Formats: sequence, C-alpha cells, structure tokens
Amino acid sequence: MKMKGIKLLSILFVMSLVICLTSAAAFADTTSVTVKLNDSTIATYSSAQLEEFDTTDDYDYSTYDSCRDRYRYYTAHGPEMQEVLNNALESETPDLDDVVSIEITASDNYSVTLSKSSLLDTTRYYYDASHSQVLPDVPAIIATQYGNLGGSLSTSNCLRNFYGQTNYQDYTILNFVSSISEINLITN
Repeated sequence: MKMKGIKLLSILFVMSLVICLTSAAAFADTTSVTVKLNDSTIATYSSAQLEEFDTTDDYDYSTYDSCRDRYRYYTAHGPEMQEVLNNALESETPDLDDVVSIEITASDNYSVTLSKSSLLDTTRYYYDASHSQVLPDVPAIIATQYGNLGGSLSTSNCLRNFYGQTNYQDYTILNFVSSISEINLITN
C-alpha cells in the first residue's frame, strides 16, 4: 500500500510540474510578431525590426477602466501598426484597403478582433485627467516598450498594442493585448 501512495504522489508531482511549465510558457514575453493574411503567414518581425520602422516613436495613451471606474494613462514606444501591416502586405495581392478586420492574438491564445476601420481609419485621441482632448491624435501602434505615463518604459520585450480613444469614456484597455504573437488580417 505504501508503494502505491508513493507512486501516486510521484505521478501527481510530475503532472503539476508539467502544468506549471506549460503555464509559464503560455505567458512568456514575446520578442516577435507574425503577421498573417487570412491565416497564412506573410511576415514575421522581431522587436529589433519593429524598432527600425520610420514611425517608431513615443506616444501617450489614455483609457477608461470601467471595471475599476478610473482612468489609466500610458506612454508606449513602437511603430505605427498601419506602417507594419502595409510593409507585410507589400508583396501580397490584396492591400490594407481590402482588410475588413484585424485579429490580435497573445502568446496565451487570448485574442481580440477589431474592425480595420475602427482600429486604423478612425481618428483617436489622448484625453488628459480633465477629460480634455489633447491633440494631436494618436495612432494604433505595436509597442515594444511601455509604462505608466511619466514613469520609465519597460524593456521586457513584451509586445502590446495601443490605440487612442474616440471619447474620454472609450473603454479601449479591454482591447490592449499583451504579449502579442500574431496579427491576422481578414479580408472576407
């Protein structure tokens, strides 16, 4: 009976170890993003390659967090998503005008799908603490670094999307995907 107990404990220990290692891998930092067109890979960019895009810069973002009934403010650094996607589509037959929606997926398979018009064609802004629209408008980006507004930027190589608000109560934080591993462009 004692041997069965030891074997059972050993099996449970191994199973818990496998589950823990799998969970850690699922939430690992991402250092590259794969761009797909209708589920077919067309390009992959490392964090270093994203840093080389012409539109790479620091941008300030605001969002209303309705779960906590408060506003959050971020500074994010990275290239404009539109430039990255146009670059990926350079040698493809359809162009960004043909894209209907954009699915952004994290390394843990969490996924958000946004219409292309909402994400890239709608003018969006940063709103300050007084809820005043602050110009200029802010683009959708793939952040290679980010942090709380006024603080230092994280260099954890954890890719994340940011985009501005259309009004001061726009709940955009729900669609900020951390640890992006894939962006799928959907044309139909």
